[in-house]
Amino acid sequence: METISVIIPAYNSEPTLRDALRSAEESIACLRDHGGEEVDVELVVVDDGSSDATLRTALEMARGKDGYRVLHRTESSSPACARNCGVAASRGNLILYLDADDRFLADHIRLCHQAMRDPAIDFVKTSVALSDAIHPDWAGRIGNSLVLNLAVRRSCHEAIGGFPDFHLARRDGEGLRPEVDIFRMIEDVFYNTILSEMFRGGRIAAETVLYRRHSGNSFDRQYEKFRRPFGAARDELGEDFDFRVHMSQLIIGREKRRLASKLVARGPEGGIAPG
Repeated sequence: METISVIIPAYNSEPTLRDALRSAEESIACLRDHGGEEVDVELVVVDDGSSDATLRTALEMARGKDGYRVLHRTESSSPACARNCGVAASRGNLILYLDADDRFLADHIRLCHQAMRDPAIDFVKTSVALSDAIHPDWAGRIGNSLVLNLAVRRSCHEAIGGFPDFHLARRDGEGLRPEVDIFRMIEDVFYNTILSEMFRGGRIAAETVLYRRHSGNSFDRQYEKFRRPFGAARDELGEDFDFRVHMSQLIIGREKRRLASKLVARGPEGGIAPG
């Protein structure tokens, strides 16, 4: 049986996780209602060392239901690490992502599965509905940077090494002391970048996911910028952010060269090939 895995990282997400999981359950039900009875869908929740009731909420939602897998990390890490751990523990050949403060719309899983039946497609992106109004300049840019609206073959995820999770450390005696999480807050952008440049993608015009604004989340932190035309105000993210972006670009360039040397031509049954 074909399996789809939905990876849901959650860190201190008690207020929003239940709604996110319900939206995924409703999207699975929509798939079933449209002839997807033979597709197995698992929801893999990764509690990333939360200090609130995130883990308890996930276990309560999973109780008595097939298709849930709840992982618990004793220490918090990052969305990149949590997603990679979730994928590693999952079984699906097709991977989808749902953040604990966002929602799938009913048709999301069904339309992604339908599009990915084409063996020539390695990943697909859908359009994104937003909970709050933004300037039109940002709509496409937000959609291109998220993974909420992405479905990708496991083979592609594994080929690129998952979400970029690189760190700088300083030697401290006999050990290493962490200094910089290079891809913090920008891992989604570079994951999308390497997929789009190295593999064959498809597009779904329909809005199938809801990107929600909550106090303190990524959408909220950037909301004032999103309300103005692109480039109207220079981001004031500081030298640390500029340094991490520069390092990220160097690392991703190296990773693309590494991957290009390993990619093989697509065979008659599909596979991985340069885009």
